Amino acid sequence: MKRNVHTEISIKIRPDFVLRRLGYGKTRPAPDNIHKRLTGIIAEAGALIEPKLAYIDADIESRKEFLVTIEGGLHLPGESIFKLLRNCVSVRIFGGTIGEEISFEIESRTAKGREDEALLLDAVGSEAAEELARTIHKWTYLSARRSKMRVTSRYSPGYG
Repeated sequence: MKRNVHTEISIKIRPDFVLRRLGYGKTRPAPDNIHKRLTGIIAEAGALIEPKLAYIDADIESRKEFLVTIEGGLHLPGESIFKLLRNCVSVRIFGGTIGEEISFEIESRTAKGREDEALLLDAVGSEAAEELARTIHKWTYLSARRSKMRVTSRYSPGYG
C-alpha cells in the first residue's frame, strides 16, 4: 500500500463556481456589488486556506456481495461502492482539508454581526474544499493514464 501526504498544494477558487453555490447563475445573475465583495473575500480567504491532503493507493483484495475489501483489510460496504468498483483492480482513497482558520474567521464574523461576509466566506471555503477534491481526482486521472489505467468518478462518504 502506497501512502502519500501533500502540504504544498495550490488551488484556484473560481468566482463563478462560488456564485453557483450562492444560488446565482445564468437565469439569476449576481448583482455587481456581490461580484466586487466576492473578489475581496476570495483574496482574504487565500490567506486563511491551507490545503493539505493524504491518500493511499491500494489493491482490491476481494469482492463479495456489496462488500469490497482492499489491501490492509479496509472494508468498503454498500451496493453503490460495490458497483462503482466492480471492474477495478486498485483504489485511491484520500482525505483533504483546507484547514481550520477559515472556519474560525466565519465564526468570528458571525459573532460580530457580519453574517453577509460569513456567508460569502463559507461559500468560498466550500468551493475551496471541492477544488481540492477535484485536484486530487485530476492527479489520479493523470497518474492512471500514464499507467494505461482508467479512473472512476469520485465517491464520498454519504453517497449511495
